[in-house]
Amino acid sequence: VVHTIPSYEIIFVRGMISMALLLPWLFRQGVGVLATRRLPLLLSRGALTSVGLITWIYALGQLPLAEVVALHFTLPLFGVILAVIFLREKIDAHRWAATAAGFAGTVVILRPGVAAIDPVAFVVLFSALAYAGTGVVTKVLVKTESSAAIVFYVSAVTAIAFAIPSALHWVAPTAMQWLMLVGIGLLNVLGQSCLNRSFVAADASFVMPFDFLRLPIAATAG
Repeated sequence: VVHTIPSYEIIFVRGMISMALLLPWLFRQGVGVLATRRLPLLLSRGALTSVGLITWIYALGQLPLAEVVALHFTLPLFGVILAVIFLREKIDAHRWAATAAGFAGTVVILRPGVAAIDPVAFVVLFSALAYAGTGVVTKVLVKTESSAAIVFYVSAVTAIAFAIPSALHWVAPTAMQWLMLVGIGLLNVLGQSCLNRSFVAADASFVMPFDFLRLPIAATAG
């Protein structure tokens, strides 16, 4: 999809589809369920997600999938560091070891000094940092906000953020691309919901290293 549909359009459609999938929940609970005193944090979560997404999707169109995912595995390292700084979480040796081992695997795959590093790699690193920031913000939000409300707000912010460029430079997706975009929206809702619930159950520094599981999955798919 990223080779024919602009990144901003993918994010816009992803946000709209995600909100549409959450409408049954919203109708059942009532609009009042969106009432919050954490609007600045929710907007920050949406902004960080928008930055992380646009840089991630751009990189997917420039580099092989496995390489982009491997570079993005700096996310757990950034996440653990941010959790220590902003959440005051105490990291034991096992968590540092798991994070270091996963990051070492990423370095081995990238082979710095052996293979030339594409400048787009730094875009991926910036995306990873933004996503790590969303994890820290989410850990704070789940204490008072429902998982569905967080997903709805984030989806709304990302859709609004890229609505204008999408309207001005719309590229009509094919039937197959629409199916893919719907799939992206569905996986977004499921993925964010599961992640939010995991932040309720455990520290951010414990949850984020599980992101390394994406590497073998993406390598196989790529």
